[in-house]
Amino acid sequence: MTNEEIDLEIEKYMNSGQYKVVDLSIFEVLEHLTFEEGILEQCKDTLEKYKEYVQKLMELSEEERTIFLQAIKSAEIVDNQKLEKENSFLIGLYMQTQKLNAIDYLLSVDSPLTKENVKISNQLILQGTSHEKYASGEYRQNNRKFVGKWNIDGSRDIKYFPLPYPEIDQAMEKLLAYYNQETVNEIDILLKPLIVHGLIAALQMFEDGNTRLGRVIQSIELWHLSNQFLETKLPQPALYMSRSYYPFREQYREKITNIVVENNQEVWNNWLHFNLNRIEDQIQFNEYNLEQYRTRLNYEHAKKR
Repeated sequence: MTNEEIDLEIEKYMNSGQYKVVDLSIFEVLEHLTFEEGILEQCKDTLEKYKEYVQKLMELSEEERTIFLQAIKSAEIVDNQKLEKENSFLIGLYMQTQKLNAIDYLLSVDSPLTKENVKISNQLILQGTSHEKYASGEYRQNNRKFVGKWNIDGSRDIKYFPLPYPEIDQAMEKLLAYYNQETVNEIDILLKPLIVHGLIAALQMFEDGNTRLGRVIQSIELWHLSNQFLETKLPQPALYMSRSYYPFREQYREKITNIVVENNQEVWNNWLHFNLNRIEDQIQFNEYNLEQYRTRLNYEHAKKR
């Protein structure tokens, strides 16, 4: 089929009323979002666990802490692509030659975050992957994309259609307005990054790499807010979550789809509950690795005596 024929077919599906098409009302729900009591309690508990984990990091020397933070960042670059079924070996190989990745790029960006920052980040995420052809650094330029999958018989299993491309720039403005607004509550250390992640994943503003971008920006905003509210100041994020999503890949996609299709308070609270569980999973995993690292350091120190 030619692009024109695909456009006509997709337009027919989009106008059929059978499938949800993302629209800007997704932001309206957030303006009046009320967190369930259970979510608030869970968030407070998870935040305490996160603080304890960060405090353990601060007990390391500056050099030891830097090595650990660099190690989990390198693992995240591979893990973030692995969730999209990329070849982890090739991604690892690419990391040896690539001078800049999306995480380091965003760490170098002074607030506020801009459209150009987000575009460059998406471009960097896709470089060296099987979908590098989409690493244009520009928004999606057509409506040919749908969220779902192609079946063996060639038919489409459509979950929903992303935001129509003429509305993407306006959606990005709204996203950045939310991201860059002043944060006044400590509880938002966790909740705000999770909401930003959900928005980016749902809107699908780029041809590819949207959920990967959401996970990276989630980690960066968690780092920003941690340094704003906590006494400890970290040079890099202490927590990335892609590894903890991998065993729950189908649930992860389902939660994103629900945000779009139902677009109500309940599905946003369900998204937060799911993600807070993933944060706790990753904290537990990181603390285990941290303990192994400290054991190794103690062994090396003992050898030198």
